[in-house]
Amino acid sequence: MLNNKYFLSFLMLLLVFSVDAQIDGDPDIGDLSAPGVFYDKFEASLNEDTWRVEHRIWGQPTYNNLYLHGGVIQENCYTENGNAVMRSLGDYYSGALTSFDGQYNTRMGAAMLTDKRFASGRYETKMKIIQRENIGVLSTAWLYWYDEITENEYPVQYAKAVAAGNIEYENDTETVVKLNSEIDIEVKGVGLSNPIFKNWIGPDERELNEEADGGDTQLPINLNDGEYHVYRWDWHTGGNGEIPRVEYYIDNVLYRTLYEKVPYIAANYTVGNWFAWWAGHDTGIYNPPLFDTDYMYVDWVKITPFYEPNDDWFLAEGQTPYPNWVSHEIPGTIYAVNYDRGGEGVSYHDDTTDNVGDGIRQDEGVDTNTADPINGSLGWMKAGEWVEYTVYVNQSGFYYISFYVTADDETPGTFSLEVDGTDVSGNIDAIDTGSWTDFQSKTINDVELLEGQHVLRVNFIEGGFNWNQMDFELSAPIVIQEPYPVADTRHAIPGTINAIHFDDGGEGISYHDSDNINEGNDTTRNTGVDILDGDNGRGNIGYSATGEWLEYSVNVAQSGNYEVVFRVASNLDNPGSFRLELDETDITGTVNALSTGGWTNFQELTINNISLSEGDHILRFYYVESGFDISEMTFTPEYESGQTPYPSILATKIPGVIRAVDYDNGGAGIAYYDVTAGNASGLTDMPGPRQDEDVDTTFNNDTEDGGAPTIGWGSAGEWVEYTINVTQSGVYSAEVRVASVSETPGTFSIDIDGVDKTGVISAVYTGSYYLFDVVTVDNIDLEEGIHILRFNIVNNGFNWSKLTLQPSDNTNLIYTSKTSSDASLNITTKELEEDNSRIIYKNPIQNKLLNIRLDKTKGSEFDLKVLSLIGSLQFSTKIQSGDYFIDLSKLSSGVYLVLVTNQDNTFKKVEYMVIP
Repeated sequence: MLNNKYFLSFLMLLLVFSVDAQIDGDPDIGDLSAPGVFYDKFEASLNEDTWRVEHRIWGQPTYNNLYLHGGVIQENCYTENGNAVMRSLGDYYSGALTSFDGQYNTRMGAAMLTDKRFASGRYETKMKIIQRENIGVLSTAWLYWYDEITENEYPVQYAKAVAAGNIEYENDTETVVKLNSEIDIEVKGVGLSNPIFKNWIGPDERELNEEADGGDTQLPINLNDGEYHVYRWDWHTGGNGEIPRVEYYIDNVLYRTLYEKVPYIAANYTVGNWFAWWAGHDTGIYNPPLFDTDYMYVDWVKITPFYEPNDDWFLAEGQTPYPNWVSHEIPGTIYAVNYDRGGEGVSYHDDTTDNVGDGIRQDEGVDTNTADPINGSLGWMKAGEWVEYTVYVNQSGFYYISFYVTADDETPGTFSLEVDGTDVSGNIDAIDTGSWTDFQSKTINDVELLEGQHVLRVNFIEGGFNWNQMDFELSAPIVIQEPYPVADTRHAIPGTINAIHFDDGGEGISYHDSDNINEGNDTTRNTGVDILDGDNGRGNIGYSATGEWLEYSVNVAQSGNYEVVFRVASNLDNPGSFRLELDETDITGTVNALSTGGWTNFQELTINNISLSEGDHILRFYYVESGFDISEMTFTPEYESGQTPYPSILATKIPGVIRAVDYDNGGAGIAYYDVTAGNASGLTDMPGPRQDEDVDTTFNNDTEDGGAPTIGWGSAGEWVEYTINVTQSGVYSAEVRVASVSETPGTFSIDIDGVDKTGVISAVYTGSYYLFDVVTVDNIDLEEGIHILRFNIVNNGFNWSKLTLQPSDNTNLIYTSKTSSDASLNITTKELEEDNSRIIYKNPIQNKLLNIRLDKTKGSEFDLKVLSLIGSLQFSTKIQSGDYFIDLSKLSSGVYLVLVTNQDNTFKKVEYMVIP
């Protein structure tokens, strides 16, 4: 048994490749067990080791001056509500964002591509494209590779590229071939119901305009329906009986198969949107992107490699498996000559640059030979040399490992085995077999390997033997704790947990019971826990003993205090007691059970103010003293105000979107105030939701935002409140969608916990209660945690549909530098020692760049805040010791306070600053 079972359980949950993976019930996703599957469902922020977000010009910046665009920018790509969001900024965009070079402030899209390259395979993306028809914006998923090589550099690849149809051209000194390779599904704004499928290699389409030869095809498929669709292609490079081709699917319906110009080189997968000139060009007429902001949503991406023989991983960087790009599977056999690609110092180390043997891989330094004439072997090892192998362990456990070696030497040498840099074997002596070709096994026992991908290194401590293979055989599996009844699916909090659904794992891992016999009448689980079928089908745990415990893998959706209701029963005057532990920490203290007058008479026992933190945890139910049965426990968030969120029991996550009609439960005077009784829309032919309350909701829908209902008929002094969960402190901007037919459209304000955060903001005239526009409010400072947001009608005259709160653009604008003529604030060692000193440096600052110099003797990390003169937070960030430039271009002209503190608050520095 492993001592740290929680660590093992955590590792298992992190696995991307899992033969038993089940993904949140989405029927579209399918099998994830194939070797090398890539899968991302965007439940957290984008993984920088997985995705690269682009910030540059994208494609042709212009066809003529009519088609200028700002490329793609990093700010337009982020995750939200289980989607990768690809924002698109059209011609009506008037916000502060600009293109990567600052040249443009409209027509900016988003693109992200995999850090890893892939070859033949099935590429699937579930996404909702931008719903803008007859307008110049492009939604697309594509696979792309481009390089230029010379015959002297890569003669084999050069000949293959020319034969495939890639173009040659003469530069100043030699002939170069262009390696162009692309597979595309494009949905143009001018043909939203007519997607384009294409693939090509050969001439650069932008120079020779031969895109059509690669299979540019359009099909009448309606994608302008506001729904998610699965966009897919199956790319076959050929071999193993497959003909090179690309098959294109939408929602798993095959629409086109292209056999011409099929790529063969591994490439990076990309998804995004942008303003290519042809996206708005059709039959000689250009359709400009006449909108402000719109979004493309990617639910998940899945890539299933085929690993076909014709795959070409040209110029593959880093360490990769050999002979194909699939990790060696354990249990199984790994042949010594199949060490990883990567080269000297990456996948192997050899004292000589040449292969001194007669075996395979003659262009590398590892000394292979034919002592094993079928599988090959390694020889001529020297002390300090090593080879590495990328492996995938299919089942955690303890393994027998047999190394097959041969030697005709009384001192045949030694070697060792490392896993991810850790020695797992100690020194292993080779065997004198009396012959250089008589291989015999040398076995080591009980080597612990965890499920997942690893790198094995065989170190040669002393040479003198040949080695041809190593066999891995499972001797004893490692039992992993995981959720029950559905593996990999944790119990949700808030929610109800049935007591009988304790984790799988076994005695001492997921539960402790004083014997291994189930004393109950429910035998659906083969454990020592005493399970009964009581409490009206809920099931219950009985016959428990003091000191026993049960564990449950849980996911807490929201940090805060919770009410916990336990259903318990006991026929004893002294029914015993229990406690709850979260990750081995007592969170309840000892709780006395209830004497309910019978073992089948279950009653509710409630405890309050149980603090839980967001995330994955192990919850333990511990019997302090036996004497009761338990059937279930229910966790419900507690809110100090007494009002509760609507429609979910959870507060709305911020960053995020608040729908106007989703104001809190609680009623008049608590969750809202409305001057008229009844929902005014009930008197119309389009009554809005929540007709039993006074807030005037309406189905004068925000049609551009998916038909969202709105709040209308506002009167001065009315308000609605929303419970929000701010997941990260910082400065936010708010976008409020409003509509008005009045040239004096009214005003509003936003409070957080009773504090005005915006001042009075004017709505905008849109000409119709069905036509909405966005009002943006900047510099709203929010603290992490649960809060009450109030939307106040200051003056009536508008409808509104939703409020979006996102971190302000200025939260990450930090540039390092050593010197600058724009330096305006220098905090020296002496000044840092002067607590609360205020010194006005040369003002105004130049170009809105604030230079901060922090002495490392005062700490390694500091908090920097910019505040207005009345103390309202305008900007905050963390910086290290050294020199930094802070871009404050988002702040208005005026006088501000700059506050710098170190992490333990042993000094504080305050300065005045003037921004022109």
